[in-house]
Amino acid sequence: MNYKLLVLDIDGTITNSKKEITKNTKETINKLQEKGVYVAIATGRPTRGAKQIAKKLDFNKYKGITLAYNGGKCFCNDKTLYAKTLPPSMAKKLYADAKEHNVGILSYSEDEQLIYAGNGVDQYVKKEGKINDMPIVDLNDKFISTFTYPVCKFLLTAEPKHLAKVEPIIREKYKDVACVFRSEPYFLEVTPKGIDKGNAVIELCKHLDISPKEMVCCGDGYNDLSMIEKAGLGIAMGNACDELKDIADYISLDNDNEGLAHAINKFWNIEENYEITNTKN
Repeated sequence: MNYKLLVLDIDGTITNSKKEITKNTKETINKLQEKGVYVAIATGRPTRGAKQIAKKLDFNKYKGITLAYNGGKCFCNDKTLYAKTLPPSMAKKLYADAKEHNVGILSYSEDEQLIYAGNGVDQYVKKEGKINDMPIVDLNDKFISTFTYPVCKFLLTAEPKHLAKVEPIIREKYKDVACVFRSEPYFLEVTPKGIDKGNAVIELCKHLDISPKEMVCCGDGYNDLSMIEKAGLGIAMGNACDELKDIADYISLDNDNEGLAHAINKFWNIEENYEITNTKN
């Protein structure tokens, strides 16, 4: 198969466990782009955090495409192709849920440069700030009144075991208006109905006028499940969750052992000295 599009998760896929992009990973992705293959990143990160990675991968030079907010916003070279949002009224409802279930809640400023937190700032809110290099503003009870504008997503945060109990409650409550899923064990995403990486990559294929069969998707987390299912070829990183490995077509090495570079070489022959050593039958 002549694969024309590679869609990549960021954390745990492009980056290693230190949240770094290795020199080899960047060079391999750039060589692929030089061959004329479309490369896109699909991430739960907000615009600011996603753009940082896009810049490091020279997307402006190669016209790479970014799907932020798990596909809620799509842009290329700073031009927004589309954006799907939740109404401001969701802030009040989710803030009440956060209080009731004792979880953190956050979203983003209208210019997408700040993290706005409600119900305190736990270690996971701080992690979101660090990952995206975004300052955190603790709004507390002003969280509700601040959101006079629509947003691409809200994020609930808590210790993983507790959040696992909260997840089905929130999903059932908002099943008619929102998608609710965990991107990390400690992050519960709330996005507009119909927004997930799977639907986003199908829309991207339409935009690029290619078949989903010509698309390769690679990831490691729960929020990558939908796009792996939609891909012509789904690749799980060696560090991926078991659920993702179960549905993937191939399993590469982990993100601390150049798993992404190995996978790219396997299907596009970028460097002859790479090969996948852990492949599903």
